[in-house]
Amino acid sequence: MATFAVIYKYESALASARAAARAEHNSWLATLVDDGRALCTGPFTDGSGGLLIFAMASSEDLAALLSEDPFVREELVTSIGITEWKPVHGAIGLGA
Repeated sequence: MATFAVIYKYESALASARAAARAEHNSWLATLVDDGRALCTGPFTDGSGGLLIFAMASSEDLAALLSEDPFVREELVTSIGITEWKPVHGAIGLGA
């Protein structure tokens, strides 16, 4: 299992549409946290996007999973960056 950092970028013009889809997006993410695929997720405080950390077998599997995100399905994410990441120190996730 590999660890991946995902960066979502958002356009401010789509903020209202994201707000309307946020509950479904958050529910989808919570399910992934519960089953161990998503390790930590959250928005950038300036509203420009978000950071999501996943444990997945491959970047291809992750890309397929991300296509199920309500934000992605509704084309509310401007760009998605996926990078394999090697955590070395510390723990992630503060809980909500």
